[in-house]
Amino acid sequence: MAAAGTVQKSPFTLRTLVGGATNKLFLVTSADRPPSVLRCLQALPNEVVSRHIEVAVQSLASRVRLAPMLLDVPDDLREQAVAAGCSEALRLEAFVEGRVLKRGDFHDPASLRAVGRALRRLHGLMPTAPAAASLGDPGAAGELPAIPGARGACITVASRADALARGADSLSPEDLASMSLAGCPAPSDVHPGSRSWKEAARGVVGALRARLEADGPGRARSVVAHCDANPGNVIVPGDTAAGDGVTLIDFEYSAWAPPCVDLANVMEEACIENNAANDTGFEVAESLRLPGSLAEQLCLAYSEGDEEAAGVLLAQAREAARLVRLIWGLWGVGMGSSRGQRVSDAGAALGADGGPAGWSCWHYAATQLRRAAAVV
Repeated sequence: MAAAGTVQKSPFTLRTLVGGATNKLFLVTSADRPPSVLRCLQALPNEVVSRHIEVAVQSLASRVRLAPMLLDVPDDLREQAVAAGCSEALRLEAFVEGRVLKRGDFHDPASLRAVGRALRRLHGLMPTAPAAASLGDPGAAGELPAIPGARGACITVASRADALARGADSLSPEDLASMSLAGCPAPSDVHPGSRSWKEAARGVVGALRARLEADGPGRARSVVAHCDANPGNVIVPGDTAAGDGVTLIDFEYSAWAPPCVDLANVMEEACIENNAANDTGFEVAESLRLPGSLAEQLCLAYSEGDEEAAGVLLAQAREAARLVRLIWGLWGVGMGSSRGQRVSDAGAALGADGGPAGWSCWHYAATQLRRAAAVV
């Protein structure tokens, strides 16, 4: 995370950090406290993001040094942050020394192996459940263990896809126009025969569930997954990702999912630049899709050297890629709508935000949904 600006009021200094597309981030320093990171949390639908699950999973991960430790927000820091434009929803965590990965690092074998090992450690922090439990099977949903400290409804990768799809099915006429002008495909392009995004989402989830069930119960389980392991959410010590010193950050999208969903997300992020200097604020370079040999190394590291298990996991991750693309595409739809962004008749982004040149959520949605349609 790179510092971009400074706000000072004794006893804390707040330096703006360049981070993700949703929350504002600040590096907090003071004379008598170690540095920390303050997250100003954006309001997101409860069916899409559970702040209780986020805190619970990060707390579990921090106990094994896989995530930053969460800290109490002092009252005077809260007052200063609100004065600087933050909402009252704040999260403070320990600052982690190291280097945030970039897209190119996901093409480095050592980095991929380190990420694979880190995800396996994360997935092992909780008891598992049948894969169908996180993939929309009502009969298995009750088998998901309770996450210590998490309150409220449980979020699975299937329930998140369903919630995002229902949002996309209830857009205003203005939002529908922007969605069309940005070049978003129809639900039937993503899943044949679907008349709504809800049908498309359930079709894609069902296809993944059928694939995993065909592999047998020993080949797929539901785990507590990160669900957003992009390069910007991985910190490594120094200039190398070799070893096991990986720290995962931003557990906002944590949910129950099969391991292949987390691995598919890593594979997908290898060709996405989320802070590109262009008119949409992001770039997808299909030429940088993760080669099969590197994807194999990722899955082999996750499988602790078991070549047979890695082969099955790789095939599952490739199947899960369509669901990952669909979820992020529908996420872009929801963000474009909530932020009031628009697309011109010529297809240009209007009112884009985030990223150095402006983040067009509608164009991001169109790109990801077209990519989801491409693997039908």
